[in-house]
Amino acid sequence: QPVTLTLQNRGEAIHNWHVLDVKDKDGKDITTMLLPAGQSQTITFTIAQTGTFNYTCDVHPTEMRGKLTVQ
Repeated sequence: QPVTLTLQNRGEAIHNWHVLDVKDKDGKDITTMLLPAGQSQTITFTIAQTGTFNYTCDVHPTEMRGKLTVQ
């Protein structure tokens, strides 16, 4: 089932959101573009498998990371 997220950069540095080690159902990376401060982007994606997937900011991978669970 498709998921739509709007991600807004509320910080001062450039950031993005990138789900690692999984592609969407069309074989594309699940990521936003690099967003300058105050910018946002809406993305829609489908992950066809269940599991827990790591996500990160590619600019700050050790500081900004988390997990996305698909059930």
